[in-house]
Amino acid sequence: MTFVQSTRKNWPIFNNWLSMNSETTHIPMCQININGLSRHVKTTLDRFCDKRDIKVLALQEIKQKEALPIDIITGMSTYCAGLSSLGVSLSVCNTLHPQHIPQLEDPDINIVYASVMIESKPVLLASAYCNPDASSTLGLTKLLSNIKEAKNYCEKAKIVGMLIFGD
Repeated sequence: MTFVQSTRKNWPIFNNWLSMNSETTHIPMCQININGLSRHVKTTLDRFCDKRDIKVLALQEIKQKEALPIDIITGMSTYCAGLSSLGVSLSVCNTLHPQHIPQLEDPDINIVYASVMIESKPVLLASAYCNPDASSTLGLTKLLSNIKEAKNYCEKAKIVGMLIFGD
């Protein structure tokens, strides 16, 4: 596991490189902080993903109180977490055989996990949000700790890689 610097000063990001055949694997993915998921935004996202053939959509600050799962994008399975705060979602095209991994989630932080199959290899995906306020040091610490637990889960479950989308 490697640490690289994010665009936000002093925020480390875990980066776990996947060894996939780049000649044949092309999976369009998108991450957006949407600051609220209205009916209009859902329609716009559905059209956006359809037009660009997006297979993975990670959203932050969805601000939803709905029970899981919520229908955001046609043809995708959507999983949500952190609904008591700002919330995150992860929508994955059903052809990638997504499986929600709720046991990795912590109700105190905004992160949602799902495993997928890419070139017949299991990969863990996550959508995360950490409030950038100065007072959120504890939140960042909890988030990083949670990601380390997810890495350990990957090793035990023989998951070959981990992609974390977030803001």
